[in-house]
Amino acid sequence: MAADPVYLTTHQVARMLGVSLPTVVNWTASGKLEAHRTPGGHRRISRASLMAFASRFSYPLPPELEVRTARPRVLVVDSEHDFYEMLSEYLQLRGRFDLRCAVGPFAIGLEIGRFRPDLLLVDLGLTSQDPIRLARQVAEDKDIGPVRLVGVLPFPDHQLEQRALSVGYERLLHKPVSLDGVWELLQELLD
Repeated sequence: MAADPVYLTTHQVARMLGVSLPTVVNWTASGKLEAHRTPGGHRRISRASLMAFASRFSYPLPPELEVRTARPRVLVVDSEHDFYEMLSEYLQLRGRFDLRCAVGPFAIGLEIGRFRPDLLLVDLGLTSQDPIRLARQVAEDKDIGPVRLVGVLPFPDHQLEQRALSVGYERLLHKPVSLDGVWELLQELLD
């Protein structure tokens, strides 16, 4: 397998960012996107410059440039920020997972797109987002890749359990959850 090129052409950058070639040329001419010229007069953009540009202007990072960490990514979808904080501190001590939290449909979609989680840990009692619909949307979106789903039930509800399992939730936990239990489940599903 060939190594990725150190520099990208303006055509490659335009395709990656979903913009026209003249837009990329204008960005380089105005200094917004750092580029150098080859002896033949062609513009070349380093991967680092493109990533800095995307960061500076809050432009979504193209999947081709995304740097994946070796640690699995977990997105917690829960309205209880205390639960997220407690879980986050616990997992940081264990040093094994990257963790983020999202509440509300917009934030959830944004974090799924930016963070590209390997697993969603979803509170099935959410009122701001239908967790069944969320599972269907994740399953239908082929651009985000495979995402595993674990549901957390705030109270016993046999019908909700059955619906969740039928739409793709692999495992269900019951509140109050054991941090060690979450750790063991994440280890099992993400190793």
